[in-house]
This record gives sequence, C-alpha cells and structure tokens, in this order.
Amino acid sequence: QTVPEARSRDATPPVSPINMEDQERIKVERKRLRNRLAATKCRKRKLERIARLEDKVKTLKAENAGLSSTAGLLREQVAQLKQKVMTHVSNGCQLLLGVKGHAF
Repeated sequence: QTVPEARSRDATPPVSPINMEDQERIKVERKRLRNRLAATKCRKRKLERIARLEDKVKTLKAENAGLSSTAGLLREQVAQLKQKVMTHVSNGCQLLLGVKGHAF
C-alpha cells in the first residue's frame, strides 16, 4: 500500500493570475449585490417611516381640528354664561356683588 503524501498546511496551491482576477471580480460583484440589497432595504424602511409619519400628521391634524372646535364651543359657552350673569345682576340680584375675586 502507498500512503498519500501529507501536505503542509501552510502550502497553498499556486493560483493563476486569471483565477485571481476572476476571484476579485466575483468578490466585487458580491459586494455590489450586498450594497444593492442594503440600499433597497434602506429605501423601503425610509418609505415606511414616511408613511407612518404622514399617518401621524393626519391623525394629529384631525385631533387638532376637534380640539379647536371644542375650544370654540367652550368660549361661546363662557360668553353666554357671562351674559346671563350680567343680565341677572342688571335685574337686581345682589348675591354676586358680595363675592370677592370675580370680575364679570
């Protein structure tokens, strides 16, 4: 029987220049592919973030409109109540004149 020769671990087979060029080209192509995928993923995340922000803006605008409407109604109610108090006082009610700190 013959025993196969043991190769040294440090010894690498000689690589031809053409093979090195092919390997470098493959390496560059893989890097470009990874970069292209990363860029696509980044653009997708950006679009999703923009969509979420647009939804939030829409929600906040609706909430703001509702709050503005409520504030307007409350201002009207305050004006009506002040008018009722003034009418009450002008009709001779003395109860509110004794209360300190309230200006009508």
